Amino acid sequence: MKKNIEFSKIGKDRLRGQCRAGDINLSKVNTLQDDIDEFGLREPLPVEEVSDRSWEYELRGGHHRWEAIRRLRNKNPRKWKNISCRVVKYYATPHSTINEERKIDMRRDNIHGGATCNPNTAAEW
Repeated sequence: MKKNIEFSKIGKDRLRGQCRAGDINLSKVNTLQDDIDEFGLREPLPVEEVSDRSWEYELRGGHHRWEAIRRLRNKNPRKWKNISCRVVKYYATPHSTINEERKIDMRRDNIHGGATCNPNTAAEW
């Protein structure tokens, strides 16, 4: 489901194997920042609703786009207050057999576009 979500309500959980700060390619972020600034966000950020965090949604992909938008917000917070997102549902049990199999498949297929990301996200699209 697509939804416009306030940027400040989207958090990143580093404990679930998301991309770490060192995994962010700054050249890619700069390119995305220019592109998003000129044309807008073309692909919504995948997020999951969460209730046990200090934010309402957790980022599940698009870390480079998130970082580019964060930088754009520093320049113009009003323009980038609400962000187009795709709310997805993830398996709630990260240690389940099916989830472990999906993580292996995702690593093999390199779904996240880079070996530096540890895809701990088996989404129901």
